[in-house]
Amino acid sequence: MLGSLFYRSINRGTPHSGPWTLIWQCRTRAVMGDKAISEEDYLRWLLRDVAYADVADTEKEGRAQFSHICDKAIIIYSRDKKNENEFFRYLKNFKDKLCVIVHLSDEFCTNPIKSYRYASFVLRNYNRSGIPPHVRPFPLGCTLGKIPPDAFRPALPNERQYLWNFAGHAGPSKPHRQAALDAFASLEPNFQHVTDSFHDSIRAALKPEEYCTVMGDSTFVLCPRGNKSLDCFRNYEAAMYGAIPVVVGEPQELKTTFIAPFDAPFLYAQSWAEARHEVESLLADPSALKRKQRDLLDWWARWPGIIRDYLQQIETGSSGN
Repeated sequence: MLGSLFYRSINRGTPHSGPWTLIWQCRTRAVMGDKAISEEDYLRWLLRDVAYADVADTEKEGRAQFSHICDKAIIIYSRDKKNENEFFRYLKNFKDKLCVIVHLSDEFCTNPIKSYRYASFVLRNYNRSGIPPHVRPFPLGCTLGKIPPDAFRPALPNERQYLWNFAGHAGPSKPHRQAALDAFASLEPNFQHVTDSFHDSIRAALKPEEYCTVMGDSTFVLCPRGNKSLDCFRNYEAAMYGAIPVVVGEPQELKTTFIAPFDAPFLYAQSWAEARHEVESLLADPSALKRKQRDLLDWWARWPGIIRDYLQQIETGSSGN
C-alpha cells in the first residue's frame, strides 16, 4: 500500500475528478514509429486500468517541449542532458497540482532528482539509495513490440521446447555473460542467439516476434548483468512469457535490486554454478517448477492493478495502510 507517501499536503482529502493526462516528454509511436521511447507499449499496458488522455509534448510531435501544464498529470520522462534544467523549470509549474512523474532509464543512478520535490508521487525504474519517501520503483518492463497479445496463454514448463535461452551480447567484453553461457552450455535443449558486440546485438537482433516466441518456449532465461545493473529488460520480458529469470549476484545487491523494491520471484543465486544446480533441482521436481512459474506469472499480472491503486490513492487523498 501507498502508506504516507504523499509529498504535498495540498493533495490530501481533495478529490480530483476526470481522467489523468499522460504527458509524454519523449517520442511516441504515433509519430516516431519504431524510434519511439522503448517503454511505450509497456507503460500503456501498466496503465490499462487507468482512464487517461494523451498529450505528446515534444518538438518533434508538433509542440514546444515542456509546454503542457495541467492538474492530474502523469509525466513520462527519460533524461536528456541537453534539457534537464528546462525540465526542472517545467516541473515547478506543478507544485500546486496533482502530478506524477514516471522517470525512465536511470540505470547508472546519476540522473538529477531535484525535480521530484514538485511531484505528488514518483514512479521510477531502477531502485536507488537516497530517494525521497514519495518515490516507488517499478519493474523495468520490456521494449517495443514485446507485450504478449491478449490471447496469449503461457505454456507449462513441460510443454516448452527449450530448457533455457539467452539472446544478446556476450564475449570478452561481457565476461559475466560468458560465464553464464559456459555454466549452462551442456544443459540441453537450449536456444542461444549470441553476438560479439553491442552494435551487432542491435543489427543482428531477433525480431520482436521471434524473440517473444523463444521466450514463450523456454523454461528458464539466463539474465546476467546489463550495462551496470542486474536489472534489465530481459528479466521482465522473460517473466511476462512465463519463463523463469535466472539472476546471479551478491545477496545485498539482489535484495536492493529486486526483492526489497517489488519482491520479484525470480531464481536467485550467488554464482552461475549454483544457479545451474538450482535450475536442475527444479527440473527434477515438476510440481515445484510449476508453482515457481505460477508465482512468477501471478506476480507479473498484478502490476497494472498496483499502479491503478497507487493513482487512485493519490487522486482521492487516501493514505492507505
